[in-house]
Amino acid sequence: MNWKIAFLLSLAGVAVGLAEVFGLYGIPQLVVWAAVFVGYAMFLARNIDGDYFVHALLASLLAGLWAGTIHAVFINAYVAHNPALQSEYAVLPKGTHPRLMMIMMGPFYGAIRGVVAGLLAVAAGKFMKRKEPLPSQETKTQ
Repeated sequence: MNWKIAFLLSLAGVAVGLAEVFGLYGIPQLVVWAAVFVGYAMFLARNIDGDYFVHALLASLLAGLWAGTIHAVFINAYVAHNPALQSEYAVLPKGTHPRLMMIMMGPFYGAIRGVVAGLLAVAAGKFMKRKEPLPSQETKTQ
C-alpha cells in the first residue's frame, strides 16, 4: 500500500469540493467525479503494482472527507450556490446541524464512490501496461 499516492490522489476532492461550493451540482458534478475516477484508475494502473482497488477506495474515501469538510467550512456559500440543498437541509431532524451532516456524509459518499473508482482501477490494471521505471529508478545489482 502506497499511502502517499492515495493521499495525493485524494486531493482531487479538495478541487471538486471547492467547485461544488461554487455551484457544481447535479449531472455536471457526476461527470466531474467520473473523470476523477478515470484519472485515478489510469494513474494507478500505470504506476503501482497491484492493490488498485484498495488505493482507489482509500483515495475516494479521503476525497469525500475533504469535500465534506470544505462544504461544512463554506456552508453559507455552498447553500447559496446550490438552492436545491436548502430544502434538503430544512427537513433535517431538530438539533442536527447541516455542517455535522456534511462532515459525516462526506466519507460515506466517498466510500460508495470508492467502490466505483476501485472497480475502474482494477479494470484499468487488467488492460493497461505499467509504465517502465526510469533508469534512475531501477535498482542496480552488481
